[in-house]
Amino acid sequence: MSPSGRGPAGNGYAVNVWVEDDGTGMSRTFTIFVAEYVPLSNKGEEAIIRGIEDLVRSQGYSVRLAVMGREAEISDCGGITVFPNEWVYRCVGRRISPGKFAALLALQALKLRVGMLGTLGNLAFSHDPRHGPMREYFDDADCILVGHDGIFGIESCGVIHAARKAGKRVGIFGAGVAQYHKLAPLSKPLYRRAVAESDFCFFRERNAYEYMRAIGCDPAKLRLAPDPAFAMNPAPPQDVQAFLEGKEWYRRARQAGKTVVCATVSQKDVLLARPFAHRSTPAERRALHVKYLAEVFDRLIGQRDVLVVFLPHSLEPGPRNDVQTARDVTAAVQAGPESCCVMDDDLPARMLKGIIKECDFLVGQRAHSLIGSASVATPFVALTASNDRRTHDILGEMVGCEEQMVDMDLNDPAQAAERIVQAIDRREELRSHLVGRMAELRRRLEEMAQVLTA
Repeated sequence: MSPSGRGPAGNGYAVNVWVEDDGTGMSRTFTIFVAEYVPLSNKGEEAIIRGIEDLVRSQGYSVRLAVMGREAEISDCGGITVFPNEWVYRCVGRRISPGKFAALLALQALKLRVGMLGTLGNLAFSHDPRHGPMREYFDDADCILVGHDGIFGIESCGVIHAARKAGKRVGIFGAGVAQYHKLAPLSKPLYRRAVAESDFCFFRERNAYEYMRAIGCDPAKLRLAPDPAFAMNPAPPQDVQAFLEGKEWYRRARQAGKTVVCATVSQKDVLLARPFAHRSTPAERRALHVKYLAEVFDRLIGQRDVLVVFLPHSLEPGPRNDVQTARDVTAAVQAGPESCCVMDDDLPARMLKGIIKECDFLVGQRAHSLIGSASVATPFVALTASNDRRTHDILGEMVGCEEQMVDMDLNDPAQAAERIVQAIDRREELRSHLVGRMAELRRRLEEMAQVLTA
């Protein structure tokens, strides 16, 4: 093994890695195609991909990575190749109505049941000249992956089938599962076939793992394992510190001895459905959510000397833009502007994780901000909902932090704020717990890396 120095980690940041020399002075390259829709403007999505990147690097390889995205042309995002999603997918990642989505998905499932791949086959078999670079990348890939971030579903089964027909190594990696209750008679046989055709099947949530077992998938193939985002290295400390020292709010907070609390806020449907079910329209639920959050942070600021820094976790357009949500919350907060700030920088996932590491605490609604916090041992509270199985399964059960799961449907703002204050006061104890739990998860991530690159 020989040191590679500070090799490229994407988005202008670098990490120290070791790569294996193949005898020619060059490191071996491992090529991965995450052949599904990955909106990299969501930094949680990027964190998963960067985590896969770092898992492969840990095995002595340099890495080439490609995903599918909404871009109309082939593009590059921080060293990740992005192919147009519309070349392959008819449902996932498309801007279509729920009714049309359901109808198209049912049709796709029927076709797959009789062996018709449709556009999913473009990955491996298209003769369209536009798809040539994608076909070449697919052919070159050492491994095809599906299932990241809960997307594993009916169309994923078609990708696995196409990869198997093309003789490619293929697996489900870091997945949750779409459980289509109305389409279950169609989806369950496809899921069983997909598991049988996969070389490995890693699920990150117990709910997903147990569902796949319950519908008759081969239990010998199924593994419950950490989300790959746990493996993503943060940006180098010197880069993070230089960035933060350039922010007046950070300098003032540290000079004043304030506790710096990072926050991620999101208008995800899973966070709105149960806590604000008494309101009928999405706009009404979003407004109540903002009011709830503002009261929580007002109470936190009133009880402890903190600076709350809202992180730009997702810059997706529309209501799921976290910067706009954070601005709505701070506009409703009664405390003075010296107690809150909203970051609107378009930052790489590695830098966001580095910022969380340098700060004192996180109040998170984005699951991957919480994963980032746990993996750098920054204490946190998840401000979530009882139906958010992903957060409860990954951060509550797998990380052993169920006490830090604050469900908005079970806690009013005063109760939520009190639980956050209690956790902040216990943050050194919580930090010690995370250090121990991360040591265990790193061993499991190493096993994932070995399987991935076998």
